[in-house]
Amino acid sequence: MLPAGFKIMSDMMADAATDAPRDATPERRWRNAALAAALLIAPVAALIAARLEVRYSQGHARVRSRAIDVPESALNFGVVWSGSDFQWELPVTNTTAAAVTIERIDMSCNCTRAEPLPLTIAAGQTRKLMLNIDLRRARPPVAQGGEAVTPFSVTLRPIVTELPTRAAWQLRGAVQTAWVSSSPALDIGDVVVGATPSEMSAELTCLNGVVALAAECDPRFAEVKLNQKKSGPPTYRLSVWPKPGHTTGRSTGSIRIRAVGPNRQLIPDGTVAVMMNLVGPVAAVPDALHLGLVKPGVAIPQTVTLHSRTGTAFRVESVRSIDPSIVSVSLAQPAANNSSHLQQVVPISILPKAPGDRTTIVELTVRQEASEPFTVDIPVSFSNEAPGLARQTGSDDGA
Repeated sequence: MLPAGFKIMSDMMADAATDAPRDATPERRWRNAALAAALLIAPVAALIAARLEVRYSQGHARVRSRAIDVPESALNFGVVWSGSDFQWELPVTNTTAAAVTIERIDMSCNCTRAEPLPLTIAAGQTRKLMLNIDLRRARPPVAQGGEAVTPFSVTLRPIVTELPTRAAWQLRGAVQTAWVSSSPALDIGDVVVGATPSEMSAELTCLNGVVALAAECDPRFAEVKLNQKKSGPPTYRLSVWPKPGHTTGRSTGSIRIRAVGPNRQLIPDGTVAVMMNLVGPVAAVPDALHLGLVKPGVAIPQTVTLHSRTGTAFRVESVRSIDPSIVSVSLAQPAANNSSHLQQVVPISILPKAPGDRTTIVELTVRQEASEPFTVDIPVSFSNEAPGLARQTGSDDGA
């Protein structure tokens, strides 16, 4: 419903069109009607414009007071090679009237880190934020047709104490891969310390115009060789011979792959992970002794079966506890009477000494023919009640 003032002007416009003198020409009638319409429309238009101006001013002030801005052109890094340390610079502008500080940046993946942080930006100023991105997360598992380009994106949410409204930037691009491996990781399995290990291999196929590959590794960890196949697309056979040291246990390393792209372009290095489990030349079964609940000072007989992993005979020379305050241990059969075997059942006697729950190591010293002696480590665990606790428990029962 129109306000009263507008209703009056509407009536005037109608009267101007219908109540004009009968001898008035049509042009005069239309001119009167147009004048009345203008009188009606002008206030309405002015009112709408005023309201829009107020809303725009309020909204514009709100945006200007809360915005930190990154140009859209800086949020797309294009097509780049995969690598572990891709760097990209973001120009961040403070469009507010006061200084703001970016305390941290929440990211949609842990493949990206930003520095420097915290970052203070003066009013109206622009500062650079450096992103370091591990683009290997975008590496495709399968490549087709000699090409492998994968879309990549990460969402960045800067946390600014002075601005309650949180901005969100999405950095986008595409990652092209230089090569793919038939095995993402080479798990060699058990490798006997001191023995000559067998070869482990994988096939590497070049992509996206890459013309050559080279491989290198820490020579103390493994020996590597890369041979190119003579037919088909650039494909290489990667051969690995681990070089186990003198310490048993799980060992992990990597082979660095260097690629040369079109026009001899250098490409960020990639890696192939190599894993192995270093074991001694003689294995023990069981590989750990769990004695359960024992009494300190009471010897417990145990047997351990040793067998050669290399096909070389051995003999047991001695046994000892690495911590005699926890247990003492002895061979049930004199070591001097032991002859060389490929497999041997070794009876030992374990004497727990310490109270409580305990774990220690018993070492069997073994020698193979024409080699230095080495040890076979066997974890030993047990539990018992401390004497003081046992007496206290007995007195309570008697009461």
